[in-house]
Amino acid sequence: MVTFAATKFMLNPNLFLMKKNSIFILFICFSVTLFAQDIVSKEPSNRNVILEELTGKGCQYCPDGHKRAQQLMNNYPGRFFAINVHQGGYANGTPNYTTPYGNSLASQAGMGLNGTGYPAGTVSRQTFENVPIMGSSYFLYDRMRWAACTYRGTNEPSCLNVAAKGTIDSTARKLTLLVEVYYTGNAVESTNKLTVAMLQNEILGPQSGGQQYNPDMMLNGQYRHMHMLRDFITGQWGVNVSPTTEGSFWSEIFEYDIPENINNIPVVLEDLEFIVFVAENNKTIISGSQAVIEPGTSHTIIASTSENGTITRVGDQNYPDNVGTTYFFIPDENYEVDEIFVDGEPVEIGKSVTSYTFPIVDKDYTIHVTFKLMPGYFYITSSAGENGTITPEGEILYFETESVTYIFTPDENYEVEEVYIDDEPMGLEQATEYTFTQVDKDYTIHVTFRLLENIKDVNGDLISVNPNPVNDKLFISGVYEKLEIISISGQIVASANNQPIVDVNHLSKGIYFVKIQSNNQSITFKIIK
Repeated sequence: MVTFAATKFMLNPNLFLMKKNSIFILFICFSVTLFAQDIVSKEPSNRNVILEELTGKGCQYCPDGHKRAQQLMNNYPGRFFAINVHQGGYANGTPNYTTPYGNSLASQAGMGLNGTGYPAGTVSRQTFENVPIMGSSYFLYDRMRWAACTYRGTNEPSCLNVAAKGTIDSTARKLTLLVEVYYTGNAVESTNKLTVAMLQNEILGPQSGGQQYNPDMMLNGQYRHMHMLRDFITGQWGVNVSPTTEGSFWSEIFEYDIPENINNIPVVLEDLEFIVFVAENNKTIISGSQAVIEPGTSHTIIASTSENGTITRVGDQNYPDNVGTTYFFIPDENYEVDEIFVDGEPVEIGKSVTSYTFPIVDKDYTIHVTFKLMPGYFYITSSAGENGTITPEGEILYFETESVTYIFTPDENYEVEEVYIDDEPMGLEQATEYTFTQVDKDYTIHVTFRLLENIKDVNGDLISVNPNPVNDKLFISGVYEKLEIISISGQIVASANNQPIVDVNHLSKGIYFVKIQSNNQSITFKIIK
């Protein structure tokens, strides 16, 4: 539930409009003391951009959209803000990440018209000159055009600045948020709309395409959903802001009871962020910013690890008083958690532990995690001779009883000559792969390559004869001086001088030897007619 405290006042440019009510005045004094008024800048500035990304956990390419949005946040710190709105068919099913607002946002933007698809996004709910929209939508852009829109938007002047600052009472789960708007110029509309969006980070759950298109967001087989819209605490289209003329100042304090969960998904206080923005109407967002949230009382958890693994929220992290939090451990490949130390004391853990939970953060803590190799591992060291490769190559660690296949790739005109396991030849001429069905010790594997049988190296020049068996014409590749075809009885039955094609139609069926002289060297091929 959200309630708006009756604390709104305006300056136009220096005139206070207040209710003459003693309770109201006391509350205003309290608000001024709590938040230190005038948090908004009065200096003219360019617009900040709000991306409302229409997405869904069943959308394969949406993780690429998430990655692109995060890159824009990194490139435009404090200037670009992403709101991930789970909506439409790709958002169906459980867990349910949708809100009551997604369909209206998509509908007014034109989602569902010809040529639209996911992921798509509205960039400040407007179109940008010379940046094509999606199909016949109204102001939807595909993920490849968000950067161009952001560049245009952040280089346009804004007629206002907006800022927000608040506190969260972790015990009562209550947000108290002061929002201020100052007009550095005249707005187009006489009344604007202000929206406060509550987003949540670090929601672990399913996501199609996560491993393929944004693997950095995968954790223990689940996807880390970030900047997910959980609620518009000011309603679908926000609250009215007026007047909107140059020099006008608008302020309001919002109180919001943060639910324990939404759609059976816990609302974790330390993972929340609040974005505020002002729009000319339901469309055309003028500018926005992220609220600064300060807990009434906070404690610090310092997290660290040994080598061969990491921990979420490494380093110093502040938490509101009496809020619980979970730390996840991510061992490197073939490693597992060894010990967990809280305030320097070891914590008993079971096998395959992946996290540690502080039920209540009621003081400062330290947490340190060490990692160790898993039992039963073995190394296979692979290498290849010249004229080919082996995949994978080098020293690699495998689990006991694991099955692994090595692929051999000869260069052009070459084939596998031999495969050596622990320096012993395996008799695998012309093989393409070798499989260790059960890794039970350390191994070495080495593969050598040779020219194909119908190709010979003559002082650096490759010469080949094809086809073999032959019917009527024999083709010779490479430069040579003289060629003789000799029967099995030793009779010269055909000859040629540097000719690429030799007619053998007159020869009887049988075995012949092709003797070629090149670079002062003689080589011989055996062919069948």
